[in-house]
Amino acid sequence: MVTVVGLLLWLYLLRTVPARVAASVQYLQPVFGITASSFLFGDKLGLIFAAGVGLILGGLALAASRKRPRANDL
Repeated sequence: MVTVVGLLLWLYLLRTVPARVAASVQYLQPVFGITASSFLFGDKLGLIFAAGVGLILGGLALAASRKRPRANDL
């Protein structure tokens, strides 16, 4: 189920945002999968998981906000 939702979200984003942003969203799929698994099976998510999610979100923010130089700017 998580894979299907992730793929549908990615295909929607691919139509509306640049490809680098849409591709970056795929890194959220394991976060949602692990979170859903913890709810289903009662596992506790710790500080290391939260730190990992923070790193992923930070990387996504950098990828989304990073502006690439144009060919005539070089």
